[in-house]
Amino acid sequence: MLIALFVTFMLPVHPMAGGLRLDPYRLLLIVLFIPFVHGLISGKAGRFTPSDGLMLAFGGWIVITLVYHHGMSKFAFGSILAIELFGGYAAGRLLVRNAEDFRRYIGYVLTALVFLLPFVLFELFTGRMMIAEILGKVLPASEKYPEWRFGLSRVQGVFPQSILYGLFCSFNAANVYYLNKDRFGRVLPRIALVLGMTMASLSSAPTLAIGIQMLMIIWGKITGARWWLLVGLAAAAFIFLEFASNRGPIIILIETVTLDPQTGWWRYYIWQYGSQSVTQYPLFGIGLNDWARPYWMAPASVDNFWLLIAMRHGVPGITLLIAAIVTHVVQVVRAKGLPEERQNIRTGYMIGLVGLCFTLTTVHVWDVLAVYVMFYLGAASFLYTAPPDTDGAAPAPVRGTAMPRNRKPVVYARSFPTPAPAAPAPAAPAPVAPFKDTA
Repeated sequence: MLIALFVTFMLPVHPMAGGLRLDPYRLLLIVLFIPFVHGLISGKAGRFTPSDGLMLAFGGWIVITLVYHHGMSKFAFGSILAIELFGGYAAGRLLVRNAEDFRRYIGYVLTALVFLLPFVLFELFTGRMMIAEILGKVLPASEKYPEWRFGLSRVQGVFPQSILYGLFCSFNAANVYYLNKDRFGRVLPRIALVLGMTMASLSSAPTLAIGIQMLMIIWGKITGARWWLLVGLAAAAFIFLEFASNRGPIIILIETVTLDPQTGWWRYYIWQYGSQSVTQYPLFGIGLNDWARPYWMAPASVDNFWLLIAMRHGVPGITLLIAAIVTHVVQVVRAKGLPEERQNIRTGYMIGLVGLCFTLTTVHVWDVLAVYVMFYLGAASFLYTAPPDTDGAAPAPVRGTAMPRNRKPVVYARSFPTPAPAAPAPAAPAPVAPFKDTA
């Protein structure tokens, strides 16, 4: 099922039915939505957590706000949007249940990047999306936006925009490192692959997200993983720049780290006028309606995932989503008694989540990338919902019990071992001839 999900992520086709786009990943999530909800509620992915309930409520609130603004004409669209977001989260919860599953998931990400590598290089120099062009001869496919920087085409891969492609590549860098950190010959080429594929997007935010993850990895090695000290220093630096500088930390960040400062300033004005929209319509938001802004801000796009959720679905919508993430993070951080492999997974996951949350302040994600982001949010829930003996390793013998010397240890496998052939029965002794006296 995990393979099927990632295959649908790599198909940039958009078949239509009844006025709705039914992309392959959407069809898969629609089919699996009811089983996913039942699986979470029934405890097939461990206990039903507060994050599960908040994410389910978030999906329901999306439908309510869109029907409130646009009537039943947007009920189907709102339902599909809720299925995408909650379905992606539920897929992470149900399909990644132990450390072995998490390692397999990261392996599929690297496999996808290796598969895309020749197509990315071709697009980087020619500006053509070969996969979309080939599949577009059969079905409607994603279009290529002719954006160039430094004489190179901004790569989209199989995604609607280059920054979405960069986001897909970027926030798993820390996971790749911590899953392979003890094997230098494995970690170096994998990190190089993630970094190179991210930079092919020629986007500031994904590249900066990689940089943040690398700096946090270095901090962890130098300080012995003193993460709370890092949080305190970052908060202190933000407060200092907010009061001691006439520009503030956000503007300083825009001016110093963006590849194109003009797009950075555009995001600053989006935040300024978008937050005013949230203040004016705090309960149900504005739905899919246009938002108030100066005439010179002609494009209606909002390059900030968190802000657009608040604008469209009001303060309750963004509160439910952030509460679900915060609750999830608290449970991940507070998980006790984790084996070493799970501790490495937790560290890499949290660093990747920091990079992801940063990138989402500079871009809105939709379609397949929104599903993938929600999948990532749910993928580490096993750290606090699954027992440690589900990671695929044979359980250690209980202390204080001795194993008989002549008895072999039981090997736990996915299938029953093939029985050894029975030893042949011993041959019957030959009959003895009667004694005859020949004298």
